[in-house]
Amino acid sequence: MILTIDIAFRILQGLLTPVIACIAVYIAYQQHKTNRDKLRLDLYNKRYEVFYSLMKLLERMKRTGKIEPQHINEFLKESKEDVFLFDNDIVSYLETVRKKAFDFWATREELKDMPRGDERNKKAREITDLMHWLGRQVGGATDKFGKYLKFEQRLKGKPVNLKKGFRRLAFASAIFIAIICAGLSVVLVHLIHSNAQINLQWKQNQFKEKYGEHEDSIKALQNEKPIEEYTSLAPEKRQRLQELLKKQRNFLEDSGAMEAKVELDKLENGFCVNLSKNSLVGVYTLAALVGVIIGFIIIWLIYKFLEWLALGFCDDEQNNK
Repeated sequence: MILTIDIAFRILQGLLTPVIACIAVYIAYQQHKTNRDKLRLDLYNKRYEVFYSLMKLLERMKRTGKIEPQHINEFLKESKEDVFLFDNDIVSYLETVRKKAFDFWATREELKDMPRGDERNKKAREITDLMHWLGRQVGGATDKFGKYLKFEQRLKGKPVNLKKGFRRLAFASAIFIAIICAGLSVVLVHLIHSNAQINLQWKQNQFKEKYGEHEDSIKALQNEKPIEEYTSLAPEKRQRLQELLKKQRNFLEDSGAMEAKVELDKLENGFCVNLSKNSLVGVYTLAALVGVIIGFIIIWLIYKFLEWLALGFCDDEQNNK
């Protein structure tokens, strides 16, 4: 099968398809990563609002030594979505803080009207214990909320520290695939060049078999001078020569010889056929470079895809904690 120039260029255009597809996959991946980070940032903001409300309540108690009902109601209002934002450990912890804060306020209110005695001393000790417990939560709450709020490194695009052995394997695979792609590109270019020459030889043989006897006439007609330049001929001879040339041209055009010669000339002047040795080396080098780039793009996308899968796995593990 003879590979024509048209088919060769179609093959080269076909090679652009995987490159464009790789670029599209990369853009889709970046868009997905952006949407995922935005969702995580929105979740972070909502979680931080609950954490901030808790710290505001605890800091106020630690600073003034008391909690008012409006402070508890404000905390209840600002943390009412906790069940949708956190796991059971935080939900249970916040419920305990609410209960302790309410008990602290209620016990202080009871203590105001109590007479001196053992019961009053008991309530005073309860208030002291509740105050100490709530005071310790300023640091304890930070530790408990830490795993839900620390995501900065992943947000910056460094989600997973893949094992060094895997990275080495990916690098070696990239070199291997790049060499293969470079070799295939060079082979394809060589195939196009060789088949262009074979196609030209085949067309030349066909032309000689079919129109070989008219080849000199065709060349003469192609190089024909305007009839006005034959000044040495008499007008009658010049007119007769013009008629003969016209008949010969019409005959060759009707037989298809002129059209075949024009097509053959196009092939002989084609880019792939007329490549010099140095030009051919340059084309081979360019093809190899394109193959290397395609190979590295393929491996890079595979690496990023595996990294994305690892990130999703780590996120699932984090959310299950």
